[in-house]
Amino acid sequence: MACINAMAASTSQLREIAEWRGYSREFCAWLVANKLLGLFKGKIAFPVYQNGIVVCPHWLQDRPNKVWKFFTGMPASPLLLGDLETATDVHLHESTWDGLAFHERTEAYKCKEVCTIITRGADHTAKLRGLIPAGKRIYAWPQNDQPNEKSGKIPSETWLNGVRAVLGVLFFHVQTPKEFADLNDWTRSGATKNQLLDAIDAASPIEPQECEIGPAARPIESEVVPEPPRIYLEFLKPSEIKAYQPPKGHLLAGDNHIVRGSVFVLAGPPGVGKSRGLVALAEAGAYGFDWFGLSVHTKFKTLIIQNENGRFRLKQEFAELDDTILDQYVRVTPPPPYGLCFGNSEFRDQLKAYRDDFQPELVAIDPWNAVARDDKAKDYLESFDLIRSVFPASDDGPAIGIAPHTRKPQQGDRANGRALLNLLAGSYVLTSVPRSVWVLQHASDDVSETRVVVTCCKNSDGELGNRCVCTRSNGQWSHITDFDWDAWDHP
Repeated sequence: MACINAMAASTSQLREIAEWRGYSREFCAWLVANKLLGLFKGKIAFPVYQNGIVVCPHWLQDRPNKVWKFFTGMPASPLLLGDLETATDVHLHESTWDGLAFHERTEAYKCKEVCTIITRGADHTAKLRGLIPAGKRIYAWPQNDQPNEKSGKIPSETWLNGVRAVLGVLFFHVQTPKEFADLNDWTRSGATKNQLLDAIDAASPIEPQECEIGPAARPIESEVVPEPPRIYLEFLKPSEIKAYQPPKGHLLAGDNHIVRGSVFVLAGPPGVGKSRGLVALAEAGAYGFDWFGLSVHTKFKTLIIQNENGRFRLKQEFAELDDTILDQYVRVTPPPPYGLCFGNSEFRDQLKAYRDDFQPELVAIDPWNAVARDDKAKDYLESFDLIRSVFPASDDGPAIGIAPHTRKPQQGDRANGRALLNLLAGSYVLTSVPRSVWVLQHASDDVSETRVVVTCCKNSDGELGNRCVCTRSNGQWSHITDFDWDAWDHP
């Protein structure tokens, strides 16, 4: 197709586009090299692909009046920048110039984790249906359009509602500052990469059934599912607080270390044994064994939602365990085909259905970074909210355990006790939301080391308890009583 091959990176048209839209020459050359920009009849054009083949150009017929045409009346399809398979984040734009501005200014064209999709107008959002694989984090960037004089409708709201109707999953609405007409207007005015990233961090989550950003925007009536009124606050008298009696089976383990309805953390570096530690906890809950020196007060069912170990690794870990009792008390997921996509409503619905069937008293999520992929406080809070939408914080809800990584330690530095909280990778939210936190540490740097130092460095509702050293194994971990604590504390 002529619109693909007619422009070279050294042409004056390339310089003109870079100056006109505020893009870098490097990015414009990247567009040409990847056959995403060219000329048609001497005019700027973008290819329209179908099944990997260019079927027509989307070309700027009259630049002063901004008249865009799809040649020969061919239907539009989204313009895709990046790879949907490798991307974790997908950014949606109505305008070609906006999508290119985002991809250039954030330098997304230099990485594989970000994909940009341009719908080429509000009328073509239906083409998004079935395009984005499940498990992706999706952001939508509407323009700050003015209401149409005849209809009174705001085109940006029309586009955003179209996106919402097609996706059917939770996504995030990113707001361009009101003083700019659109994202490209903002970048041409000097918006930096960090400013765009800050806008992403401040994005508002939009559930499939709610997409109202202004008075003209209304959910599609046929898709609205009425919800019961939510009770946001409850007010108790001191006498009611004193009279509270925890239900039977509320305390699962330790001195209020693991309690139903609360969150706990089992953190450590890669390979230290977090996953096997959770399996040991599940076995302890099934049999009533102690766990890392803590008493288990009642038998409980455990659901491990994990994305780390395949069926072969799981078989190795469970080979020595007696499934006679465990089959009644333990369930483990093999890695889900689309990941731990709590942001996907279908994923949450399937999880809720299994929750109601199995009724676990403890839910472990392994690893945490498969749910919260960014280290921002906003992302962590949203991830906790999504998990809580499936497993509510209540007396009859399950305890929730998460397994995050710790930060890479500085050379010669070894934290102990409460100072271990500072090793948790990511936002402060990871230490403020959970009621109890354990950190696992390799007993030495020896590659054959199987001893693990286990320390509870936070317990908001009880005593921390003594630290211990155990031998990492499948099932219960044996305790080591002759460990040299002086050498450990003073290396």
